[in-house]
Amino acid sequence: MTSLAPNLEDDRDFTPGTDVIRYMRQQNLTWAVAIKELVDNAIDVSATTIVLTIGKDRIRIQDNGPGCANLKAMLRLGGRVEHASTQIGQYGIGLKDASIWGGNRLHIVSIHAGIHRELRENWDSIQRQGTWTLSHPIRQHTTTEPTGTCIELSDLLHRAPDVHRLAEELGKTYQPWLNQGGQLLVKHERDAIFTPIAPFAFPPLLQQQTATLTVEGKIAVVTMGLVPPGQVIAGRGLLCIYGPRVIAQTKRLGIAVEALAEVFGWVEFGREWSLEKNKGDFTEDLSILEDAIAEAFAPLIAQATTRHSQQPQDDIKQQINERLKLFRLTKGPLRKARRPGPHVKDGTATPTGRGGKHTTAKETQAGDTFVLKRWPSMEYVPLGVEGPLCEVTDDVFLINNEHPCIVEARGDDRLLRRETIYAIAIRLGTDNPTKQMVFSWGEPHGAADRIEEIVKILSGLPMRRMHSNEAVAD
Repeated sequence: MTSLAPNLEDDRDFTPGTDVIRYMRQQNLTWAVAIKELVDNAIDVSATTIVLTIGKDRIRIQDNGPGCANLKAMLRLGGRVEHASTQIGQYGIGLKDASIWGGNRLHIVSIHAGIHRELRENWDSIQRQGTWTLSHPIRQHTTTEPTGTCIELSDLLHRAPDVHRLAEELGKTYQPWLNQGGQLLVKHERDAIFTPIAPFAFPPLLQQQTATLTVEGKIAVVTMGLVPPGQVIAGRGLLCIYGPRVIAQTKRLGIAVEALAEVFGWVEFGREWSLEKNKGDFTEDLSILEDAIAEAFAPLIAQATTRHSQQPQDDIKQQINERLKLFRLTKGPLRKARRPGPHVKDGTATPTGRGGKHTTAKETQAGDTFVLKRWPSMEYVPLGVEGPLCEVTDDVFLINNEHPCIVEARGDDRLLRRETIYAIAIRLGTDNPTKQMVFSWGEPHGAADRIEEIVKILSGLPMRRMHSNEAVAD
């Protein structure tokens, strides 16, 4: 008699299809993001030296960590091992993301406890065979080599990164780890020697203050101060530090736009905060933390606002900011209403984050939530003679008032207004750096069309109709 009992093992098998490889290769990643995932993994296993080699068709990262005893587990989607030294890993997908997105071939060599293990894999072969099984067996033998892991991506799917730009980016991102004694070296494969990556140096600050804030049971240590006159800083606002690395390099987090040009600082987040998959931001709504920072540092922010005075540019700034209100923001947490300022009080209080209502808000709104409308804005700030013309911090476009184009335009309001508008329009129309702006007329057009229409919006000129079925006018 034939049994009708189902094959429970087969019926319950949810192993994903290998076509997910095609999806993972379509992610909006960059080499900087992919390489940081591999560096994060090395730091999480307590490596103290990490070496990067960039070639035309291969990228290699080698560390002096304890090595790995189970190479197959390194390729399992969502698989991760929590080490006592783990500081940043959360999802067990970093190596998979980086290797599948970056190249067709993956080669791993790891020495752990006197055993040399080696794995080679081809993601195209995995996808064709339709099963998540290794194409080649893992080879191993005893060895006296020092422990560590080497990961090499080859047959690259994207153009290899520029070594100098990558080094600068990694120096900013891993500033905390490098300052704690970590060593990160990089070179192009044609170079003879490796170059140590220097950490980003925090500038000296005036009236520097530190406050430990607790928001909904999560700790954030905030340090902030005034930028000394004449000090050049690439970017303003707050760095967001999570364990060994910087997650976001410029956030306002409660700093008034008028004070942004005069303030710099950093926030050290505890591990209880959650990160996005590729660690580009936090998953939590940071608006309660923003309120806490604004309250704890209110006197300093007020002083920065008073110190910041650019009378010749105020009228132009006000005009352009009014026009920028025609753009809306679509990414990021909804902003809660703020109590009317100034946020100054005797002493400080630890925010509880218990969800209390703002009973004295400037505006009222029906319903359980209170959402504050958001739009981008601009501000003139000193970023140095050789600094960029336009930087972006969260939803604020920072125009470098020390840039030769702006300096030359001083005394000619019409020229200054035009230079400012075009600087913002080019950033918005080409790469939209904040990834938050959307246009009422969509974005299926070339950069020239987008820049032209943005210039018209910021100048207050009539816009042309972009679609036959879409009425677009000022």
